[in-house]
Amino acid sequence: MQFEINDIFAHGDNQIKTLSYSHQGISSLNIDLLNDEDKVRFGKLGCEKRKAEFFFTRVLWQHFDAYQRISYNENGKPFLSNGHLSISHSKNIVAISYGKHKSVGVDVEHFNPKIKRIQRKFVSEKEAKQLNIDNEQVLTTIWSIKEAIYKMMGIPGLSFKNEMEVRLIGDENIIFVLIPAEGWKPYRFERLVYPDYILTYCEIAPH
Repeated sequence: MQFEINDIFAHGDNQIKTLSYSHQGISSLNIDLLNDEDKVRFGKLGCEKRKAEFFFTRVLWQHFDAYQRISYNENGKPFLSNGHLSISHSKNIVAISYGKHKSVGVDVEHFNPKIKRIQRKFVSEKEAKQLNIDNEQVLTTIWSIKEAIYKMMGIPGLSFKNEMEVRLIGDENIIFVLIPAEGWKPYRFERLVYPDYILTYCEIAPH
């Protein structure tokens, strides 16, 4: 069982950490690191990939000072009794963001040319005209931004294509989201680009 944990972001009560792992099979995982409730959930997971993601997510979460039990709502979204949590996986990387007072969202995505097959599901007509969607990195970036925003907003069924619109990617990073009964509202996000993947995160300040 080999893994490496990196501190990505820390500002006040808000933190982001990532864990990269080399998975050598279920037998290499030290299940005793899980609490009894998580051992039961782990045992119900079907494939080895999901079990590895679950296990290393729990390992990473144990390295946060705010560690506490993770629960799930009826939509499968993880939540805490104290604070705000967001989790993402891609291949052998797990990312977790935590905010004590702010709703947070994080997403990690490896670059993959296959994303072009589903671009019609999440790229709006305006984005297609303004952004270089022939580039798989740009497409992956758009997807990652919307994933992170979706997690932060917590609005079930929010449409990636029709209710989110990425306006700026660069020195300024802005996306507009169509909020029920409020209309289009701008939100800022941050992104870290690595050779093989991108990490995107965002947070909402409390009212």
